Amino acid sequence: MFRTDVIGLLGKDAVVNEVNGKKVINFNLAHTEKYKDQLGQEQTKTTWLHCNWWTEKTNISALLKKGQKVFVSGKPEAKVYTPTDGDTQAQIHLRVNSVYLV
Repeated sequence: MFRTDVIGLLGKDAVVNEVNGKKVINFNLAHTEKYKDQLGQEQTKTTWLHCNWWTEKTNISALLKKGQKVFVSGKPEAKVYTPTDGDTQAQIHLRVNSVYLV
């Protein structure tokens, strides 16, 4: 299984949902990378991940608030969709295995 580890900030408070009798914690994670371009100018690039953590232990969701720094580990998946404006877009989803507050 391909796995990825990411440290980032939560974009909004986590939400607990129930799907087919199973609980899932949904949250968005922003990972920001800083680097220097060819001219030596410092640049930043932010990648957003849509995280889904299927777990019965949903009490932790109370700690997953906007701006909280977390380390997440899970299986990434790219999803392509076409919104109403017709421009095809892609999102990165992460099926989370573990979350740690940083």
